Amino acid sequence: KLLNKDLAELISKMRLAQQNAITSLKEECKKQMLAAAHTLAMDAKNLLDAVDQARVRSNLAKPKPEDADSPTD
Repeated sequence: KLLNKDLAELISKMRLAQQNAITSLKEECKKQMLAAAHTLAMDAKNLLDAVDQARVRSNLAKPKPEDADSPTD
């Protein structure tokens, strides 16, 4: 539900930005749109993190070792 709300808010802000693309409100609308996009991205990341943690706790997935991201030569 949270992501649906966030996406609806982003769509609303995008429409507002389109409607005001040639007005003095253009920059403010763009800021609001970017803020809504950021909120959606953060909530999506939090959901993915929660799903990953649940998979690890239920032994469906193994946690990646901390140094797995570092390149090996």
